[in-house]
Amino acid sequence: MDYFIGTRMHSVILALNSGVPALAIGYLHKTSGVLEELGMADRCYDINTLTAAELIDGFERMRCAGAAPGVALYLDRARRAKRALAQLIWMLAGGP
Repeated sequence: MDYFIGTRMHSVILALNSGVPALAIGYLHKTSGVLEELGMADRCYDINTLTAAELIDGFERMRCAGAAPGVALYLDRARRAKRALAQLIWMLAGGP
């Protein structure tokens, strides 16, 4: 997929994990918090106040900018944590 617009936080996270530029339409504060931590607060919209014009404008800005810079850092951190966790589980399971 080239772009993603989602109302479910985890679907937006999955898109970002795949390197797909995404916009979030949040209905809980968790979504805005996650995107803010990634440096993507401008790509999160409140479902109660969002207008069609704002969504179209946000999509055009995202389309021109591509993936947000914070996503690459997030993905790198997540991949390192995954490898460390896998190694820890392997050791706890009796690995050499």
